[in-house]
Amino acid sequence: MAKRGRKPKQPEAPLTEEQIKSQRAKALYQQGSDLYNQNVYQQAFPLLKEAADLGHSDAQNDTGVCYGLGEGVEQNKEQAFAYFQKAALQNNTCGIYNLGCCYEKGDGVTADQTQANNLFLKSAELGYASSFTALGQNYYFGRGFEKDYQQALMWLTKAAEQGDCEAMIYCGDMHQYGEGTEQNYSKAISYYQAALNENEKGYSGIAAFRLAVMCGSDYEKTFDRGLEYLSVAESFYDENIFAAAGLSIKSIKDVYRVLRREKKHYSILGKCVTICRKKRIGILETTGLHLV
Repeated sequence: MAKRGRKPKQPEAPLTEEQIKSQRAKALYQQGSDLYNQNVYQQAFPLLKEAADLGHSDAQNDTGVCYGLGEGVEQNKEQAFAYFQKAALQNNTCGIYNLGCCYEKGDGVTADQTQANNLFLKSAELGYASSFTALGQNYYFGRGFEKDYQQALMWLTKAAEQGDCEAMIYCGDMHQYGEGTEQNYSKAISYYQAALNENEKGYSGIAAFRLAVMCGSDYEKTFDRGLEYLSVAESFYDENIFAAAGLSIKSIKDVYRVLRREKKHYSILGKCVTICRKKRIGILETTGLHLV
């Protein structure tokens, strides 16, 4: 029986100039990103910038971060803004978020909280969790919005559900203090524990500090566990993140001393907890530039 012959393989069409440019940008971005993650900023930056200038949106965002933080290049907030703008024009969610941060802080552009919130909303609509957190913070503090704890909690809960450690701490705070919801210490502890379980430098330490303070309250007098949480808080210490939350190693040691001294007595410990509540020690008010 005669067999059908195979059709000769058609030669592949040559790559277009645009496809060649796209492939080069992708390769440059991967090399630059790998070097950046190794903290080799001087070598990473030119690769990221070249990829960015070839139109790679993630590279545009990360080049903006390098300019914004002065990593591998002299700090230049105007250039950071320009690259975030390029990334945002391509609907890069991280670029849109970072552009919002620029407008919020007035970095490289005149501060405009309304425009910042519009960008956070746009990024949130595209599913970027940090924008949920930014919107939650801004509703909480009344930045560009009328202060609204219920709206704040809605956005922060969305962010926490996507694993945002900072949002978990906010949700814990709001349930602990009954802001935008009924006071619920069990939920507060659950959120703090979830943030601690993320093992994230800085934020997990703040969560551990919260849990330590709650161990000295009327609703959970578990002092030994409190001491353990303080030790964990110290192990996750990050100076910048703790400072943004009004915390320091001294804060940890002060609570530690009270817990040790008042293991069987609640009067001084109660005062410590009251002070932490009144001053809202450890509340976060931060937004920062994000890599893709």
